[in-house]
Amino acid sequence: MRTIVFTNGAEDDLNEIGEWYGVIRKGLKEDFLLSVEVEVEIIRRAPLIYKEYCLNIRKSIISKFPYGLYYILESEQIIVLAIVHQKRGKKAIKKKLKQGN
Repeated sequence: MRTIVFTNGAEDDLNEIGEWYGVIRKGLKEDFLLSVEVEVEIIRRAPLIYKEYCLNIRKSIISKFPYGLYYILESEQIIVLAIVHQKRGKKAIKKKLKQGN
């Protein structure tokens, strides 16, 4: 089974979104982080379950939250590139993915 690696940018996304949810309501940050953890485990077990978004980048939707988790597959790893709100346009999402997180 491949290991999951978060880029620095994806780690920043995770922390920023989690902190924001923590301000909104007590316990919501933990709910978000748990949903991400569940999604990551689904990806680890079946990395091809989600279709390609663009340029070998796959996208999953985080359950109960309006965020997409963008990742690529390598021979030994699954690399999470970014976590992005789904209201962002395709152009903005692609720009974020190209920034090299």
